[in-house]
Amino acid sequence: MACAISVYSFAFIMFSRFLIGITIGIYSAVVPIYLGEISPVNSRGIIGMVPQLFLSLGVLLAQVLALREVMGTLEGWSIIMCLSGFLALFQFIIVSDFPDSPRYLLIQRNNEEEARKALKELHGRVDIEAEIQELRQEDLFEYDEEKDMNALMILCYPHLRWQVLSIIILMSSQQLSGVNAVYYYTERLYQATDIGTENVRYVSLASTILIFISILVGIRIVDLKGRKILLLIGFGVSSVLCVVLTITIELQKNTWVAIINSFLINVFLTGHAAGPSSLAFLLISELFLQPSRSSAYVVGGFVHWVLHLFMVITYMELPPYVRAYSFLVCFPICVATFVYVYTMVPETRGLTFLEIRRTMTCYGAKRGNIHRDSCRTELVNPSS
Repeated sequence: MACAISVYSFAFIMFSRFLIGITIGIYSAVVPIYLGEISPVNSRGIIGMVPQLFLSLGVLLAQVLALREVMGTLEGWSIIMCLSGFLALFQFIIVSDFPDSPRYLLIQRNNEEEARKALKELHGRVDIEAEIQELRQEDLFEYDEEKDMNALMILCYPHLRWQVLSIIILMSSQQLSGVNAVYYYTERLYQATDIGTENVRYVSLASTILIFISILVGIRIVDLKGRKILLLIGFGVSSVLCVVLTITIELQKNTWVAIINSFLINVFLTGHAAGPSSLAFLLISELFLQPSRSSAYVVGGFVHWVLHLFMVITYMELPPYVRAYSFLVCFPICVATFVYVYTMVPETRGLTFLEIRRTMTCYGAKRGNIHRDSCRTELVNPSS
């Protein structure tokens, strides 16, 4: 990307962005997997939301650098685009010293000695017998067919039916909740407030700061009140504002209505950032056990990025007078997801992965979707 101006080729830029996109797809799955596997139970929520926090911080930094007063010029944009390469080089150097995931070492590689060493290094203490015992129990709990799970098998595996369905619903709703429409409407709404086209970027910068603060609040709450309350707040706020914005956007010829819309958009973004945006990938880590977790991330990541691409392409092609009503399409999706989370997604705060698996199985049994004896069996040990 640093050579983009000198080469001045659209194909060259697209090829560079294609390579960057591949790496984004990799680390958007690998980072939450690794953090979820090495995190202690009582702080797994906080650590799991850290990637989203630093993602918003990266967006904030990029917006600052992209200001015309800084580097947002014809000569400076290629330098901004290549800065991520230096961050990647820095990570390449320091990540090589990170220990492997203890769960991966013990459950998938049967290397208890290395798992003990990794746990001691990560937790900073010698007594790690409780953690080792938990890993052993998780290893014994899994069905034999789960040991060699892949992304296609997990879609048809009956014992993980509700986990897979929950992830697909959460990932789909995250993209179809109206948040993409809000992002695309932001500039138009800000311009309608008479603040001036040149000042819109500063208002957008303020919105990113609010999102960053919202995620900080979510990090404070997630291990105190739980994941479920944040998801319900996020989808609840999205449901209400999808209706309100549909009405008020058509009335924003009035400057005061445009200012109110700007406020509502920031409420939408902050509510979504602390809930659906931050917790969907964390829940993939929590709802699945070790061998099936990476396959679950493949499914979740595929749904996430395909729907994101779909929303970008379709929304750009919609006529301007139709875009405001797109929130009405998102409204029933948000409501349905709110109901599903309330009834079918268990609270995972303070639970081990094994306890979450048992809870999820019994959630399905209580609603008659699987036989109740299956719940009783898994409470003991599926291998038995």
